[in-house]
Amino acid sequence: MIRKKITEESFVNGIILKYFLYNPMFRIYIIPILLVIYMSASCHSYIITSVNNLEIFIMQDIKSNTPGRLISLYLLFILTHYFLTFLSECLFSVYLQCTVVENFKIHTSEYIALHHNDYHSLGSGKIHTIIERRTKGITDLIELIIMNGYWNFIFIYATYCRMYEKISLSVVGFNIIILICYFIFCGISSVIIKRRREVANADWNECSNRIYGVLNNYDVIKSYNNDTLEVAKLNEKCSSLEESYFKFDTYCNVSTFIQKLMTLLPNSIIIYLVLTGRGFSVLSDFGKLSLYHKLVMSLKNNMESFGKNILRFTQTYTDVKDSSLVGLHLDNNNEEKKILKFNQQIEFKDFSLFIKDNLLIKKLNLIINKGEKVAIVGKNGSGKSSLVKTLLRFYDYEGEVFIDDIKMDEISVTSQRDLISYIPQNPYIIEGTVLENLKYSNKKITNREIKDLCIEFNTHDIFAKLQDGYLTNVGESGKFLSGGQKQQVSFMRGVIKNADIFLIDEPTANLDTLAEKELINRVFTKLTDKTVLLIIHNFEYLKKFDKIIGFSKQEVKIYKNYEEFIIDSDLY
Repeated sequence: MIRKKITEESFVNGIILKYFLYNPMFRIYIIPILLVIYMSASCHSYIITSVNNLEIFIMQDIKSNTPGRLISLYLLFILTHYFLTFLSECLFSVYLQCTVVENFKIHTSEYIALHHNDYHSLGSGKIHTIIERRTKGITDLIELIIMNGYWNFIFIYATYCRMYEKISLSVVGFNIIILICYFIFCGISSVIIKRRREVANADWNECSNRIYGVLNNYDVIKSYNNDTLEVAKLNEKCSSLEESYFKFDTYCNVSTFIQKLMTLLPNSIIIYLVLTGRGFSVLSDFGKLSLYHKLVMSLKNNMESFGKNILRFTQTYTDVKDSSLVGLHLDNNNEEKKILKFNQQIEFKDFSLFIKDNLLIKKLNLIINKGEKVAIVGKNGSGKSSLVKTLLRFYDYEGEVFIDDIKMDEISVTSQRDLISYIPQNPYIIEGTVLENLKYSNKKITNREIKDLCIEFNTHDIFAKLQDGYLTNVGESGKFLSGGQKQQVSFMRGVIKNADIFLIDEPTANLDTLAEKELINRVFTKLTDKTVLLIIHNFEYLKKFDKIIGFSKQEVKIYKNYEEFIIDSDLY
């Protein structure tokens, strides 16, 4: 089937729509926030004027303004500015905290939607790092755009208005030219810094993935006393990280230094021309020169802040866009046929399967009828689990697979998975209670129905005898359960889903002999009307199955009964 490929999103689609306009909290809070910031930034320029008037009064004893009026105006503007700043920060804080969880959901959903191969090509460690970095990045980006960038823009605009009103248009024009040159430099430097950030992020992802692998294999590392070896390998893997971040920080620091010079030197020239009488005579008046100096110094601080924000914007935008998703494929196009029931048979025609260009299964022809119990045997790595996962649509294949005479690649992925109860070799246990884990496959089932099913399948006592019974907290990845208890939870979760097809991958791996025998018996006594594909290593139970599929060196053989199989049993 042709899977939808993820393409590069534009700034509008990738940022403005996804994180702003589609967010209901943004639509609620944005107008009040922008309005309050506008008033706060405007007040700041009036504070500068008030301070200048106070200085002139002290030096020249201006009689037209009483000191009480000047001080009152100063206090009014500064208190209003502080209050509006406080109010904008409160409003923005509420909005921002509401968006953090929303952004986590957006980013997690993007990676869960990936096709199985592409998801595992990235690795869960790398994905976890990217999700955290992108979520922090978009949070910083929102703050930069609204609280910093917008505030700086309004302040610069208000300051130019005051400069035009109190001084002259020529002075404003000169400063606008400086501002344009400043922004051009910021734009050029941001492109260079963006490239350095992408390199640094890639090195960070590799280092993080390695750390995740070390932590995930703690037991094995300790059992072989390989602590030092793993740290040494980590150091080797992450050696490029130090260099890439050094270059990135160096570019940022040099850019910041040049930005400061660009805001300071031109206006130093203006003041020199005024003091020597060679230009800008409008500033020869002390009051205007003093006001201009204060406005320029405030502009300088805000332009430097604006420049830093542009650099930070480049960094955070790179973090958000550096998703590693472009070119990968989605799991489901949602355009295929939906099937609600499995009625007849599954058929493989000239089915071949490659995993990372390695041929696992070659030209398989097989029919599995509804209700049949099929055993799958073979050595590790022979393709047993891969065949099962193909029915879950995790892998692409060559040849054809039919479900009830409908080509599998024409069937909706989600509807096909709804027909399947999958019980993996390594049970996936979610954090929460035993009951929540059992309900994971069927959200509509009642607690009473779950208990009845557990009694029927002889697992009720296993769960009831736990510390808090079915409400026992299993801990992260089921750490409070034994291997056998996890396996029983996984098996019952498949039973509770009550799908037409059961795909069971070595369900007895963590069970003792008695529990293993009981579980196999349940397949034949309780799942009588279900179609079951069961991967198994214990040949003792093969007599019960309708078919036996043997995997050996890319070849797959179909045995109609145990007697046929036992002749070739040495192959498996």
